[in-house]
Amino acid sequence: MLRLFRLSRSLLPLSARANHVGPSQPQVVQIQRVKFRTKRFKPYSILLRVGACYAFYEIITRALVVMVDEAELELTEEERQEIEEEEIEPMFIPFPGFTQTVESQPYRSTDPEWRAYVQVSNLADIVLRAVSSHPLLLPKEDREDARVSKYWLDVQYPLRPPPTFLRQGLSFGGGDGVTWTRQPVDPVAVFWTRQALWPSAITLSLWSFTRALIAQNVATVTRLFGHESQPDPSGNMQQTLEKLQQQLKKQSGKPGSVPSPLPPQDRTDEGSTTSSLTRMDERSAGSTAAPETLGKGANMDNDVPNIPSAKDTQLIRSAQVHTSGPWDKFKQSLAQKWRKTPAYPPRGSIRVSGLVELNTSRQIITIDCMGWWDPQTETYDGRTLTLELRAIRPKLQTPLRR
Repeated sequence: MLRLFRLSRSLLPLSARANHVGPSQPQVVQIQRVKFRTKRFKPYSILLRVGACYAFYEIITRALVVMVDEAELELTEEERQEIEEEEIEPMFIPFPGFTQTVESQPYRSTDPEWRAYVQVSNLADIVLRAVSSHPLLLPKEDREDARVSKYWLDVQYPLRPPPTFLRQGLSFGGGDGVTWTRQPVDPVAVFWTRQALWPSAITLSLWSFTRALIAQNVATVTRLFGHESQPDPSGNMQQTLEKLQQQLKKQSGKPGSVPSPLPPQDRTDEGSTTSSLTRMDERSAGSTAAPETLGKGANMDNDVPNIPSAKDTQLIRSAQVHTSGPWDKFKQSLAQKWRKTPAYPPRGSIRVSGLVELNTSRQIITIDCMGWWDPQTETYDGRTLTLELRAIRPKLQTPLRR
């Protein structure tokens, strides 16, 4: 009876019948040794490849050269000149760290510059006329009646020309591809490039400013804690400015008092004196005098500049007083460390220096001059010409007080 309920063998899936696993039986494991060998070096294969590449290169280049030569032979002289004129100049990219100074060789007796020295040595009157007729030597009001009364000029012939500067960099184009070349450069460009990349003068000046400001702040803090430092025998600019400021406040507080102007403390490059504290007091007084008028004007015209308030003026004034001493240190250090732009004369120039005395109708002017005379252009080089006023003596001198 149970046979009727047993599944037929055909009803099982094929995978079950195919993957029928019987009982595992012991098998023998075989181990085989394998040795890996690299491919042998074959020199003849490399030689064949190199030879094929060289043959291909020769065929291509010879074919191109033949085509270019045939095209060049067909060109006329005018077309060749046009092609040469249309050639693009190579582009040069300089590297700032590869600029070098090249000392020039001394002159020889056969050089044209030395022959020009011999010719100019007999023409000293040309040098005199050039110096005396220069427009910077005489003022405008005394040019008509001015004349050279005395002069002493020293003519020197340099033994070698001034040095030249070469900078190195990459050159693109020009028929040579990319090459590392050297090109001459103007000394002024070299100077400003070095000043921009290595600003030693500005750095040292800022360090002097910072050091003076820190020392001033430390001294102020020590005074707050009751540790008064010994007074400087030469006098402190900060204390002087504070005393003057207190005097101005006392005078401005009195009715009917007029604040006296301060003596000039700083002098600008143009020669004009500045008195910042006095201007600030006047500006603050003007700003606080009539605020209603200022408010009405601001509504009528928007172009009126904004006048700072008394609080802003006080902050600006205190900042100026606080940084006046360090700022003087900054300017002093910058004047000592800053180097002027080097000016080299043209090749073959002659150095002329001395004193020239000019006689006018009202005064006598003595000028210390130094310049380089260029025999090729027969003029003085303006970049190297220096004129310094030595003395001005009036012909009629009267006392200032009577």
